[in-house]
Amino acid sequence: MKRYFPTAEALRSAIARDGDNLMYAARKDMQLMRLAVRSSVDALLWCDAAAREDKDLALEAVQHFGRALRYTGDRRDDREIVLAAVHCDGDALQFASSRLRADDEIVDVAVEGSPRAIQYAADEARRICSSIMRNEEETTKEVSRLEASLFSLTRETSTIFAYGALMSQASARLTFPSLRNFQLVRVREYRRCFAHPHTFLASRGLLDPKSTNRLASLSAEECPGSSFVAAAFDVDMTDVERAAFVTRESEYAFASVEATSLRGDEATKEGILCVRGSDQELAKVQHPCLRLFDSVWHWEPDSGLLPADVYLRHVCLAAEAAGSDAYGSFLDDTYLADRVTSLRRYLADPNTFAEVMSARPPPDLADRFSGGPDTK
Repeated sequence: MKRYFPTAEALRSAIARDGDNLMYAARKDMQLMRLAVRSSVDALLWCDAAAREDKDLALEAVQHFGRALRYTGDRRDDREIVLAAVHCDGDALQFASSRLRADDEIVDVAVEGSPRAIQYAADEARRICSSIMRNEEETTKEVSRLEASLFSLTRETSTIFAYGALMSQASARLTFPSLRNFQLVRVREYRRCFAHPHTFLASRGLLDPKSTNRLASLSAEECPGSSFVAAAFDVDMTDVERAAFVTRESEYAFASVEATSLRGDEATKEGILCVRGSDQELAKVQHPCLRLFDSVWHWEPDSGLLPADVYLRHVCLAAEAAGSDAYGSFLDDTYLADRVTSLRRYLADPNTFAEVMSARPPPDLADRFSGGPDTK
């Protein structure tokens, strides 16, 4: 629904607060576009196509939000633009051209700001940078966080933060029969979105990339200011359960993060979160999902990628069964691949909602994708 702003000044103020309000403005107004890119990482989506190629506008966008680089078209091969982007946010390296992901200076700047950005570097640059990092005496805070997540997987008892299929206790118990202390938490500084294909369903022949764009599964990606409600539960990490978890979530990376309890005491918990992975890491282990898709993690926001119906139905029902806090957050704090359209907005179309809720898994996957009330 189009919003109404009574005056030009009211529209300008709204864009200053949230650059995504540019969608309601004349998208060739350069002053409004400059204002928008200062307050939203996704504002370039709403700019005129020709304006997105404007070097000055692109530079201003990436200086405020490095990952706005993804929307700059051919400017992703502009060294000045990319260098500014990784200065702002090292993880913006993933959106640079292949040529500049092999640029030593750009990779060094990116990794200095975010050590995990090394996974986005071209092979030779990654090898050189890895060698340098191994000789560093002090490990950065981000490396410590990633190492902590791997260490968490080796503990006898770990806390898992679940935001998709594992929000259903019935589904979670297929992997973690020993789970306990199931509760709701809010994960901050991460965004939940349908931004990569559901590789398991595709591997079972239940999704055909050639005939539908309804392919997506959920992932979590770092996004300052964002948050969502997830389920948290403790598990005894036996070798069997550890192997089952890593196998089930094999395309993801793991992060050790903190979340706040919704029980009223606002206690902070540390746990493991499955986060956005990379095609490079999947290629290193020759992951079979790369035989199904040209890319798993590098789908553009304008790709048209939509949630896989049978998976979305399952997670909708699981979130609803988890309570109003979980379900409300699932609808309002979950986004499509464009990072703009909320799930609530997507399901507001009656035909889409009916198609999603009528989707059913095959009998042999009913336990994993049944949704609804949980069973012990």
